[in-house]
Amino acid sequence: VQDSIDVDLNDPLLISYTTQYDSLLEQALANRSDIQVQKAAINLAESNIKLQKSLAWPQAELGVIWNPQNTIPYFGFYGTIELPVFSRNQGEIKKSYAIKQQAERNIIATQFMINAELLTAYQTFTMYQQNLSKYDKMMTISEKVLNNVRYNYLRGGTSIIDLLEAQRSWLDTQQQYNDMLSEYRKSYVQLLYSLGLINQIAQ
Repeated sequence: VQDSIDVDLNDPLLISYTTQYDSLLEQALANRSDIQVQKAAINLAESNIKLQKSLAWPQAELGVIWNPQNTIPYFGFYGTIELPVFSRNQGEIKKSYAIKQQAERNIIATQFMINAELLTAYQTFTMYQQNLSKYDKMMTISEKVLNNVRYNYLRGGTSIIDLLEAQRSWLDTQQQYNDMLSEYRKSYVQLLYSLGLINQIAQ
């Protein structure tokens, strides 16, 4: 009977990140949908500023007049233009600048939030990665102890109680390893989410 549980180490969730944190942050700021929304808001605000500035210039109107009611019909051309003495769309221009400033503040706040989320996820992932490595070594030691006790038991060198105790210890270590592996995978998924890559992995 083989007392071991095989774990698929080729699981894509077990791929570890060796990239520096700064590179991960740059990747998150490029991929996250919430930062993309804020960038789009800034682009929209900039376009609105250009529009409001263009509306500050007088808009000329041209037309044709045709009057057939008189005994001598006539037609002519006319043109009008607003003289921007008091109004040059300054109110809307100031408003558009205020909207852009708000969008810029929003993107800075979003960047801080992403940085905080990613840092927490990265530190948690790294911690579980290190712990999993330690438990892997513990599993190797526990496996050797169990094999040695079983070997001695089969040759009459130890009692059934010693064998059962070694097997119980191995099972406890295996359970702890599996629990740690589960937490490690959860932390990896959270890291993918913080990077804005979770949807790409799901596809």
